[in-house]
Amino acid sequence: MLQARHLLVASLAFTASGCMYSNYNAAADPLRVQVRVTVCEDNPVCGGIPYVFTGTLIYLEADTLVMYAEDRLERRSIPVAHIAKLEVYRGRKPSVSGAAKGAGAGAVFGAIVGAASAAAAGAVFGGFADVDVGEMAARGAIEGMVTGALGGAAIGASYGSAKWQEVTVRQLREELCHCRIPEVVAEP
Repeated sequence: MLQARHLLVASLAFTASGCMYSNYNAAADPLRVQVRVTVCEDNPVCGGIPYVFTGTLIYLEADTLVMYAEDRLERRSIPVAHIAKLEVYRGRKPSVSGAAKGAGAGAVFGAIVGAASAAAAGAVFGGFADVDVGEMAARGAIEGMVTGALGGAAIGASYGSAKWQEVTVRQLREELCHCRIPEVVAEP
């Protein structure tokens, strides 16, 4: 039974490390700015319907925002005058619903891995001792379910939901250049 526990812990640790490694945090990357742009409704380009583009900012000129729209897999040039709402991705916010979803998925995964590894260990080592493989599989499933639920809840809580901050075009420019842009006032 000891070997089955080690196998279970190792498989859960390996899975959790892969999940954490693949969770790329775009908010921590200063060279990659994720934006969500809503194009205004009353513009002839929109046809009266608002469009929302989400993707990576390529560059921001005086009159045009250029981005790679990930949902459409294309480069988009959006006139600044047509932007109704501009949001910048600020990372993920921990949430209770994420923890609950993670706990459920982790419990299912842990129960499957625990039962399979305990049954395999019982089948392999059953010849050395009088072992009931079904009982070992049931214990492994319970232990795996508990361990998986705890690990899944931790991963789910840390993953959470996306945070978007609404900014103006000027604020985005200042953020990109790390400077304050003076207001330009037209002279009469």
